[in-house]
Amino acid sequence: MILISHINKLFILLLLSIGATSPSYSGLFDDWTDNQLCEWMDQPSPPGIIKNLVTKKRIHCSGGIVVIKVPIVPSNAFDGNYTFKLFADPPHMGKNQIGGGILEIQGGIISIAAEERRLVVSSKNKYFNSFEGQINKIGKVEAYFLLNPCGPGQCGGDKNFSVEGNINELELNGEFILGSGPDIVKIIFELKDVATITTSTTKTDETTSVATSDDDPTVSKVIEVIQGDKFIVDIAEPHELAGSNIKLNLRGIDAPDAKKSCPKQMELGIKVKDFVTQKLANASSIKLTNFKKTSAAVIAHVIVDGNDLGDELISKGYASDDFGYWKPYFCSALSAMQAGDQYFLSDFEKSMFWYERTLVLDPNSSNKSRIIYQLSVLYSMTGDYDKSLDYLKQSASLGWMQAEEGLGIAYLTGDGVAKDTSKAKSWLKKAHEHGSGKAEDIYCGSLPKAKQKTCKF
Repeated sequence: MILISHINKLFILLLLSIGATSPSYSGLFDDWTDNQLCEWMDQPSPPGIIKNLVTKKRIHCSGGIVVIKVPIVPSNAFDGNYTFKLFADPPHMGKNQIGGGILEIQGGIISIAAEERRLVVSSKNKYFNSFEGQINKIGKVEAYFLLNPCGPGQCGGDKNFSVEGNINELELNGEFILGSGPDIVKIIFELKDVATITTSTTKTDETTSVATSDDDPTVSKVIEVIQGDKFIVDIAEPHELAGSNIKLNLRGIDAPDAKKSCPKQMELGIKVKDFVTQKLANASSIKLTNFKKTSAAVIAHVIVDGNDLGDELISKGYASDDFGYWKPYFCSALSAMQAGDQYFLSDFEKSMFWYERTLVLDPNSSNKSRIIYQLSVLYSMTGDYDKSLDYLKQSASLGWMQAEEGLGIAYLTGDGVAKDTSKAKSWLKKAHEHGSGKAEDIYCGSLPKAKQKTCKF
């Protein structure tokens, strides 16, 4: 019996050494100890099948042996809600958003709320039900998540993997092993505290006080306000930045152009410039924090009478923390559309914002049918199916082939609309006429077998 067991282990080692790591071999590891699995995890490139087993068994390895991991002691210090965007980052493809929702923390136990959750890779949200996590008093998070970021039946099927991070960094990370490895898909939760979101998106005259010290550089004179985020100033001695006629730019702030732009941006730019000019003229104290000196200007947070000027401008809608925001917002439908395209897979909300802004700037855009179709896709991804269907119908009526195809399928299956084979055939035929290579097969495949052979548009 011992000889058979020894031969079995030699056979397994041979399989691993030649890369035969199919899941069909996983049963061969049933009698392996946790330490034996950890020995393989200590290799430079451990086989994917070993990684999967270690994750599945929730073993923690260090230096080739099992380590006893001190369990997290749940704490209510971070109880509350955090919205999240869920991203997958597969090798050589770039990060793309695959879902989102709300993390709920109660008594240090983390789960994903049933409301407002969405997952692009599956029509069901069952994966979110599997999320189990805990958080301790310093914000450390340990969780497990069952997911397949590639979609049902792909990439080796559903896998349970760990998700870790610190809530203070507003990011949690995990690794989904593709098939039997060694390639992985990075899984990223980007978080926002709901309380923070409410504060930052509500326009208010209230600003948060910022502590400064005597060591921070002081603006002794404002010579000129060029626009809301750019000035020429004198900085008082004694300080390394001290001098006259120094160009000063707000850090991380983009105010509308007040000198040269389209009329709408200029109008707001001049209004913001006047507001800042008055505010600086009435100030008792102007301090600079988080500063950096470049060859072109000093870049800093400007603290006016204890309040961050940049934060105040954003709160009033007078500035943005997205550089290059104002040209696509006011002046260029093309730039707005390009922003929508840029964020299409990486940030649903931003993509929707810029596509809809494109239609405001140019209601008769030559790209209107495509943009409206993209909006239909995005609203479907975010769970607003009524709005998605409305946009789908608009795009189809404008002759966009994919929208015609999608609307035809909706009528064929009764997805969001009353089932209507006549309308389904009509829209699928239009899609076929506009170049769809599958519309005819979709319709004909829905007919009884006796009629499928003779079916043609």
